[in-house]
Amino acid sequence: MAVLRVKNRWLLLIMAAALLLAGASAAVAQDSGPSPQDDMVSIGATTFEMGEAAEVMLADCELFRTGCDIGWFNASQPAHTVQVDPFSIDLYEVTNESFLEFISELGMVDGACNDEDCIVLEDSAIELGDDLFVVEEELLTHPVSGVSWYGANAYCEWRGGRLPTEAEWELAAGWDFDNESKLFYPWGDEFDGNATNFCDANCSEQQANSDYDDGYETTAPVGSYEDGRSSAGLYDTAGNLWEWVDDWYDPTYYSDSPEENPTGPATGDNKVVRGGSWFDTGNFTSTAVRFPAPPDESGDSIGFRCASDEVDESQMMSKKPADSEAAETQDQTATPTAELAATVTREPEATATKKPTATATKEPVSYTH
Repeated sequence: MAVLRVKNRWLLLIMAAALLLAGASAAVAQDSGPSPQDDMVSIGATTFEMGEAAEVMLADCELFRTGCDIGWFNASQPAHTVQVDPFSIDLYEVTNESFLEFISELGMVDGACNDEDCIVLEDSAIELGDDLFVVEEELLTHPVSGVSWYGANAYCEWRGGRLPTEAEWELAAGWDFDNESKLFYPWGDEFDGNATNFCDANCSEQQANSDYDDGYETTAPVGSYEDGRSSAGLYDTAGNLWEWVDDWYDPTYYSDSPEENPTGPATGDNKVVRGGSWFDTGNFTSTAVRFPAPPDESGDSIGFRCASDEVDESQMMSKKPADSEAAETQDQTATPTAELAATVTREPEATATKKPTATATKEPVSYTH
């Protein structure tokens, strides 16, 4: 049982020269170091229902494909109520452009991300060219793939944030703040093949659904599906790429999950990925679907977004917990909007002369559909 697609290939990771931002449109100021990107939404303290009954998810799966197994969905039950403290989360999945900036500054030596490889270039649009990392211009705003959990975590920390917890992710992806109810998909309770990038008519895999055309064979530029935004305003929490979250995976964790700010088990063998991808059938874009993946794994269907403890109280979405609701005298439910930053051009740093060096390879864990 597995739904992630991970190619059974690994590439030697490489050291490259640092790159400089060029132009006034740079998203990160060179004199102040990395900081959280502007395109985040702040979510206030919220009590919401997390998870879904496996039988319900199985029935939904059978609308899309044959061979569905209830075991795929047991980890998503039971539905349970949790409270999450205020946080901020990216509106968009992290792009090739943003991760390129990170690995170029980092230098990309073996073990640079908590003694683990940060990225497998063969599963990514990022390439090595003339001693520096490059991305084709048309792929700059596509979500970065091929990043291990360690690489995703290191990037978010470098940017001044962190990976979201699983509870934060599901709240931002699947809670209807207007009606104070859980949604099966980010946009509602019925699947909409025009609202997400999944394995449709453009997909070359056997599970392709020819009834829909999302315009892309694999990934799409982040923010391409306006109708697929969650109530909190997030793009691509359904499809495009699976997303790493901070939590370790335990298939029975929901049976004894803390009621406040659950963060998953203390240890484990796998991390959690959420949201489905371009490779998967539409049912796996449900907001409650959760799957395990080894933290040192990567693939062309796995990406991520970042979160932060810092919040903008002037633009906060929330449903306050019952015990604090009476004390509120003003409803802060403004929905922020944000435009994707303009493309940033870069030139190699003049003093960068270090040649790329090969690193050790490792046996991957191969997932099959």
